[in-house]
Amino acid sequence: MRYKRKREKGRRGCEGRRRTETAVKHYLEMTPLVAHTSKTLTRADDLLAEIDRIRRQGYAVDDEERSAGVRCVAASVRDHQGRFVGAVSVSGASQRIDNRRVQDLSRIVTSAALEISSELGFSDQ
Repeated sequence: MRYKRKREKGRRGCEGRRRTETAVKHYLEMTPLVAHTSKTLTRADDLLAEIDRIRRQGYAVDDEERSAGVRCVAASVRDHQGRFVGAVSVSGASQRIDNRRVQDLSRIVTSAALEISSELGFSDQ
């Protein structure tokens, strides 16, 4: 099975998972959140809540936040030291990736990310 690395949503969600809340808040103070679509998160509190949700569920969903009409589901890949080194993601037209499909794809990307991470020596134990 071949896996394509993509950094768009994975970068926001997966890197945020590795940072402390203080570091994320500091980053947000220094970096403006620019709207790419009407669904882009542009308030720091909203983004922090999204990062918390991503941490709990283990995957990120870009719900037309970067590009109108495009939805993405992503999970982080980690190396033998538990560091974020990439992401596995699936993107598609939002009318084809409904909420039920997001759930299916989340299982697929998290499983693939864990398989790749394991190959890199990562253990979640």
